[in-house]
Amino acid sequence: AIDSAVEAGTSSNGALRAARAARRAPFEDVPASTAESIALAKQLKKLGFRFVGPTTAYASMQALGYVDDHLAGCLAVAAGGD
Repeated sequence: AIDSAVEAGTSSNGALRAARAARRAPFEDVPASTAESIALAKQLKKLGFRFVGPTTAYASMQALGYVDDHLAGCLAVAAGGD
């Protein structure tokens, strides 16, 4: 499944670095899904996962460290938690 996600282009070091570099200021700017999470959800559905959508895929990407959407003023960012 992970190989399929990589083949689908949902996992990329360049995209990961870019996502970490762009810190959002207000909470409202944090998305519930992205183009990458939509692509991942579609790929997972093709692989037989039934209850997965873009928001669930985005949350999984957060949990796995593919998305770092700590706000600009977050203590984790200030402490060097990048």
